[in-house]
Amino acid sequence: MKKKCLLLPVLILLISVPAEIVAQKSVILHHEGISTFYPSVTEALSASLDNDTLYISGGVYVENVTIDKNLTIYGAGHYPDSSAATGVTRINGNFIVDGVSYGFIEGVYLNDITFRNGSSGFTVSRCNVDGVLFSSGSTYSNFNFTENVVRDRFHFINLADNILIEKCLLGNNISSFNGSALLVRNNIFLWTPTTSRRLFE
Repeated sequence: MKKKCLLLPVLILLISVPAEIVAQKSVILHHEGISTFYPSVTEALSASLDNDTLYISGGVYVENVTIDKNLTIYGAGHYPDSSAATGVTRINGNFIVDGVSYGFIEGVYLNDITFRNGSSGFTVSRCNVDGVLFSSGSTYSNFNFTENVVRDRFHFINLADNILIEKCLLGNNISSFNGSALLVRNNIFLWTPTTSRRLFE
């Protein structure tokens, strides 16, 4: 009986500890059937090759990240209902996609995401980002943005083709689009246009 009484407080203590304290931040790099653990996103990216997959656990990663390989990236999510046990996967730093021909990212909370050097074939799904920027000097094509929260705006400052934006919450407008085949459907704009600022400009 005494043993049972001692175990009960310990169990209560373990249950009451927040998940983000128990969970340890880690990034899993999956390459040709082999999984390797890394303590940071940057280290995992350095070891990765084209067509690898990264799984980023919940936690805040204070890093500047550049994606220059064709990768698939999964975070633990940013919605409270889906990340209550794991914590939100948040990368607190620059996030740049540089010259890739394929890429996929899902379930990550980001600051701005910047595409540069003619990246193409990239999908951003179920992420929370401050803004989306396409850098000047290149042509961009075949991008899908689905079920994201974009806290500020999409800003295109160069030629872009075949862009899909759907089922997103957009905190601002879509600006400076110069290209063809921009499809915007089933989105919610959390912003009211004015005579000087339009939804599309």
